[in-house]
Amino acid sequence: MEIIKCPICREEVSERLSFHVRAIHGEDALKSLLLKAKAEGMPDPEIGAYFGVSFNYLEKVITEAYGANITVLKRPKKVKRWEPPNFREETTTVWSFKQRGDWATGSHSFRYG
Repeated sequence: MEIIKCPICREEVSERLSFHVRAIHGEDALKSLLLKAKAEGMPDPEIGAYFGVSFNYLEKVITEAYGANITVLKRPKKVKRWEPPNFREETTTVWSFKQRGDWATGSHSFRYG
């Protein structure tokens, strides 16, 4: 395992960073570091690898702090298009079915109602 410096005391740590932070600085300090890394935009897998915590633990910390897992909330999806290709907005209040083809005409031999 590579040597990492503790972000709090700057001591070199050769074990999981989470073990050191819990033992020396306490559980709240670890949670604070995780939330800070998340707020700075570090992806969850990198947070887990850097601090040596599981995704379940990270998710628990985030949920306790924000009431929801902000992983989903922080990254809005990009809209590729706002409407289907070849879309034309209706310009009248009358429906026109000229383009529907023969497949939608139905049969008059069926008795309705």
